[in-house]
Amino acid sequence: MNIVNLQDYTLSPHPGTVLKGELEEYGLSQRELASALGKSAPMINGIITGSKDITVEIAILLEAALPGSLKASDWLRLQNEHDLELKRKEIESRTAAIEIWNKLRTHANLGALKKRLEFSSDFEENIAMVMKALGISDVQQLDRQFSSSAGCFKKSEKVQTDQSNLFTWVVIVKHVSNNMTLDTEFIPDRVPELIEKLNAVFFSNTDVIEKTEKLLNTYGIKFISGEKRLDKVPVDGFSFWSGSNPTIVSTQRMNRIDNFAFTIMHELGHIMLHLEQDSTHSFIDVDRSIMVNDEKETAANQYATEALWSGNSPIEAFSDIENPYAAANKLKAIARSNRMNVGIVTGQYHHFCQERNLVKNSYAICRDLISKIGGYN
Repeated sequence: MNIVNLQDYTLSPHPGTVLKGELEEYGLSQRELASALGKSAPMINGIITGSKDITVEIAILLEAALPGSLKASDWLRLQNEHDLELKRKEIESRTAAIEIWNKLRTHANLGALKKRLEFSSDFEENIAMVMKALGISDVQQLDRQFSSSAGCFKKSEKVQTDQSNLFTWVVIVKHVSNNMTLDTEFIPDRVPELIEKLNAVFFSNTDVIEKTEKLLNTYGIKFISGEKRLDKVPVDGFSFWSGSNPTIVSTQRMNRIDNFAFTIMHELGHIMLHLEQDSTHSFIDVDRSIMVNDEKETAANQYATEALWSGNSPIEAFSDIENPYAAANKLKAIARSNRMNVGIVTGQYHHFCQERNLVKNSYAICRDLISKIGGYN
């Protein structure tokens, strides 16, 4: 008599499928088997058609009625595997949500997510909201999101970064962006005009945040400003694509016009140079003193510098100011001649000095300019 090869049944069939083949092999009718087992013919037919299951009793009786076929434990295993597969399909959305939740417990600040995303009592709905914010659909993509956010930092003795809080903050701002809608299309050809108007806002240094938001929105760019950072997240800016529009996030980590202006232009650089070509990427930008030396970050820095200086060269402008102690009046003159905010010029000069190791505290030396550098009116 043929011994059933369980490897032939790879998709966890209902054991009735196997039983039908065995009856044919043994030359038995359903009615004959029913009579041998002491069961009704409709019950045996129900097992064969998959509407009834093999119980422990039936499994033992089949082992006796079909010698050389399956053991009772094999019939029960087939039934169990079939039931498991059915139940997995039935609750797969819940199990997937649990798997993601376990990842989030390890890699995210669930307390902050719960509060800022206003989680409801619906567990699956909350997990779906996180996944929608990130624009992903499975755990593998979630792992890649963890890695990409962590890759924006290098070890620094000056700044400590909490990777869980960083990832959580990314989820929060992407969620905020998803809930924003703009009627204006983003048109890359209009960006030079936008930059000119932004520079005018920075120059006046009056209602900078509000005017920047209005301008960016007018040109089809979502803007999130002042979204509270979590502890140990030294982020200045963030840019990514959301729906049909790019998004720029400014944290205002430093209440300084030079830092704010450079961040806005830097994120514009990412939009124009990188996100226009690949909207699936995102760019988390941090304190330049701890930023990973990356080709795309370097390109965005160059874009920001050229945008702030309207194509002029800050290196040429600063070349004859090698003594920061005598820089104040010269920086004011440079600001006037380039129609730039003096705070932005001073901030740029500070980086110029840092890159050339002219003096460690060049920023503090220009003390009479600090009041004009700080704060937005």
